[in-house]
Amino acid sequence: MEEKYFRAIEAPSALDLDGESGEGEKKESAPWPRDWLGSRRAAFDSAVALVKASQPHSGEGSTDPEIDSWITDARALVSELQQRGAKSNVLPAPPTFSFVASCS
Repeated sequence: MEEKYFRAIEAPSALDLDGESGEGEKKESAPWPRDWLGSRRAAFDSAVALVKASQPHSGEGSTDPEIDSWITDARALVSELQQRGAKSNVLPAPPTFSFVASCS
């Protein structure tokens, strides 16, 4: 279950409508929820658009050994689903995803 943490703020009655406190000092504001991609958001959105616009792979072999290994893995997964008698070729997502984050 995803946990969310919130920061307590003053009661709304203590703020003017323009976002200033009763003492006239400007309150700090930021978009919420925070965009964790920040300046990389545009590049990420472009990559997502490319994936959404792409066509499914034919499943035929490839001259690239890495892509060919992905095709082999995909065929094995589809075959496993068919052997189980699955009514759909939608693969269930694993409960957790492993990844390595690079800091650059």
